[in-house]
Amino acid sequence: MLAENTERLIAQFEAEHQALLEQARLRREQQEKVEQAAREAAERRRIEAERRRPPTAAEIASVEAQAKAVVRQKFGVDPDIPGWRGLVLVEARKLLGR
Repeated sequence: MLAENTERLIAQFEAEHQALLEQARLRREQQEKVEQAAREAAERRRIEAERRRPPTAAEIASVEAQAKAVVRQKFGVDPDIPGWRGLVLVEARKLLGR
């Protein structure tokens, strides 16, 4: 073929080369999509694990006054008297998004 039609042979080689480049590009794009999906899934798992983690004492303390105000308003009770601490903690968790 080289002797008969050099231009045709070069065009065929070029077409094969372009096809290989396109296949490689498509593989890279597909791999990038898979990696992006894996990163997004890992981030969702991290967020869910953080949401499920019990709040620390410092986190509760940071919203305790607000939680007590909610308990006062919502239930009409004094959250500082014995027996209402659990309800204050429930409201604190809500305020923390947990």
